[in-house]
Amino acid sequence: MTNIKRRNFLKAGGALALAGLAAGARESWAFPESAPSTVRLMGDGLGLTPREYTDQLTRLVQAEDLVADVYATGGVIERLEEVFARILGKEAAVFLPTGTLANHVAVRRLAAGRQRVIVQADSHLYNDAGDCAQDLSGLTLAPVHGDFNRASIQAVLDRTAAGRVKTEVGAISLETPLRRGFNSTHALNDVADIADLAHRQGLGLHLDGARLFMQAAHFGESPADYAAHCDTVYISLYKNFNAAGGAILAGEASTLADLRHERRMFGGSPAHVWPMAAVALLHVEDFASGYQAGREVAVTLRAKLQGDWRFNFETVPRGSNSFWLRLDGVDPATLVRNLAAQDIHLIPPRPEWEGLLLMVNPTWARTTAGALAEAFQAAAGT
Repeated sequence: MTNIKRRNFLKAGGALALAGLAAGARESWAFPESAPSTVRLMGDGLGLTPREYTDQLTRLVQAEDLVADVYATGGVIERLEEVFARILGKEAAVFLPTGTLANHVAVRRLAAGRQRVIVQADSHLYNDAGDCAQDLSGLTLAPVHGDFNRASIQAVLDRTAAGRVKTEVGAISLETPLRRGFNSTHALNDVADIADLAHRQGLGLHLDGARLFMQAAHFGESPADYAAHCDTVYISLYKNFNAAGGAILAGEASTLADLRHERRMFGGSPAHVWPMAAVALLHVEDFASGYQAGREVAVTLRAKLQGDWRFNFETVPRGSNSFWLRLDGVDPATLVRNLAAQDIHLIPPRPEWEGLLLMVNPTWARTTAGALAEAFQAAAGT
């Protein structure tokens, strides 16, 4: 773990955040001189192939003498932790190998012996973590169905307080954007409202912000604006920053003190993880501009196809980078197949979906809205 207050590191701001990475190694988020033509209207990042990932690592190694970590400490890992702590406005940050572990140890720490943690019923921690908090840390996850807001959280607190056997709530975990909600979001004022309740009740508030940088870029905000309201925040290194894996957990130094021991206890300290950190560092500073460029293409595409009765777009409620494409007179599977032939890729249709789900990321900016519109119309046929 790195405590950013221990040093006068990166005081000059973003220009020094990647100090040591030669300018030629990070000319832009997409390496335009050799960027592939693939456009992914799906997912969170560039979707690097093994060859592309290796190429980026090679460029980094040639640009500077990268220092490898030892069991996820020191070297480029230390730099990664310092950069994310600064961007998120937190005292400290620690690398963890997975978001599952980051969410788990965060609520474990914040609960501080109080066994109940309030979560969204559709959250990753409740649905996709194999009951790790329950089985490994003795925590009880109390799910909120429907809207996750001050009133619904207060209802759980009241119900807990009225129980015949005394049980204490120790923490709240908030996921935004919510993956199971097609990246629907809690707005900044919603996060602040939940934080006010948590802190008035003496509860820890954890932010599962795996895609927080995307949400902040989408609304023209800073990730630190959200993190400021939360005791801990988890950020995925692979969703927006194209790493092979890894996560960051940021918070106050006292909250994360000696977390590397817990990380190792849970089997989360591989011998070397520098290839994850190096690529994430390459992309973190430029993600927002890359995303905004992609979003501009997406907005213009919708406008260009607005007059074509075959294509109807629908926003996700409280959405961010995801939106629906409803087709009239066009077979979804055929459209997806024809676009793939043009190196434009969408999530294949699913039986439970009434349309196709499109997701904005920086690869949209590898083309123009006009070219995309023509590709859609050609793929739909006449």
